[in-house]
Amino acid sequence: MSKTTAGGLIIRNLRLFEDATKLLYFEVEPKIFGEIDRISERWADHHKWDGAFDWWNSELWLAPRNWMVAGSDAKWFAWFELSMRRGDDEGETEKSDYWYLTRLCGVGANAIGFKWYEDGDVLGTRGNRIKWKAFVRERVQLFEKLGFEFEEER
Repeated sequence: MSKTTAGGLIIRNLRLFEDATKLLYFEVEPKIFGEIDRISERWADHHKWDGAFDWWNSELWLAPRNWMVAGSDAKWFAWFELSMRRGDDEGETEKSDYWYLTRLCGVGANAIGFKWYEDGDVLGTRGNRIKWKAFVRERVQLFEKLGFEFEEER
């Protein structure tokens, strides 16, 4: 469909698109991501992981309890966080997807999923690609078995 044809369709059905936009933003996406929060929290509890489980309002991350920095009660040396892929500008340009649900369902240009993050200062890997790769290689198979997908790009 050409942009002119699509534009005409949108204008003729503008009220429908307005209502659909509000429904998607205020009801559908928050409910779906709220359920992802709940599923993630149950999964974390079952596997004895900790995290924060409120992606829509703040963040969704999880990590094994033994990844907490010794002597701290809130600092982690590594964790998984629900996030967009690298390079996603979160809808700021025409090249990006506007809806998080588009990313989640894999019907757009980008994707959303759990990404690995680390505190390179604590791990001693900041700026040291060799140490970083060695750290990941020791752990990647375990996480793939748990259902995580390894994305080489950091």
